[in-house]
Formats: sequence, C-alpha cells, structure tokens
Amino acid sequence: SPPGPDGGKPTVTYSEIYLNADFCVQPPGHSAARKGIVDSLVAGCVPVLFRGPVAPGVASPWDQRDLWPWHWPGQRLSSIEISADDLERRGLRAILESVSERQLRAMRRAIREQAPGLLWPLSRKDARPTVANALGIAMHHLGHLALAPPAARGCDAAALRGG
Repeated sequence: SPPGPDGGKPTVTYSEIYLNADFCVQPPGHSAARKGIVDSLVAGCVPVLFRGPVAPGVASPWDQRDLWPWHWPGQRLSSIEISADDLERRGLRAILESVSERQLRAMRRAIREQAPGLLWPLSRKDARPTVANALGIAMHHLGHLALAPPAARGCDAAALRGG
C-alpha cells in the first residue's frame, strides 16, 4: 500500500480489505442498493447482511434481495443474514466464528459463479461472450419480458388498449 498523507501510515483501499477478508459486514444505509455488497461479492468476500427493520429512514440490506434477482439469484447461498435479535444475543464474532470452513468454501464457490453477473462491461472488448455479465443478463430478461403477454408482465391488457 502507498504511504498515507505526509508519509504516514499506508493507506488501504476497500478492495484490498475485501480481497483479504472472509466476511464483509454491510451495515444498512439510506438505500437498499448498497455498492459495498457488489464490491465484496466481486472481491470474493461473503457479505454479512442485517435482517429486519433497523431504524426509521434506514434501508435494510435484506431489501436487496428484491433489487437484483436476475444478477444475484443465489443470495442465500452466498451471504450471511443476521437478525437484530441474534446479533444482540450472540454477537457478531460468535455468529461469524460459527460458520464452518466447508460452509465458507460453498459460499465462495457460489460467489465465484455469480459475481460476473454483477459486473457491467465498460466496452465491447471487456465483454467476454462466454461469461454472463450484468448487461447481458438484463438484456436477456428484458427480452423475455417484452415477448411475454401483458398479463404475465403485470399489465392490464384493457388499460393498454385504452378501454
């Protein structure tokens, strides 16, 4: 890591931390779409999410299940979800230490399989045709939605015809 300001302690980036960690705690923020969760998955770090209401005006990462069903379909296989009650009763360290090496390997395997689906290619040369990326996945699903009858898309056919 490069030295910090004024030649002090080296600065460390989130990506360096994520790449060297087993678990990445993702506390709730003001929106469900938390960049840190994608960053941790791309780095191979198991995201630790908090289930249930946290505080007024603060979104729970648990809500993210609804944001990325196309891109992160195996959320339960590749993350740890902790309730406020469990966190208070057992504590974070005890919960994470209870994850076996076998479970951790399985979660990382699921992350390796799903992480490319969270990446958006910056150019055609970055897009590899043999690997599904976020753009390809979105286009695939949008194509299926466009071909589906209006009722299957949650549309009222009569309203679409103006009647």
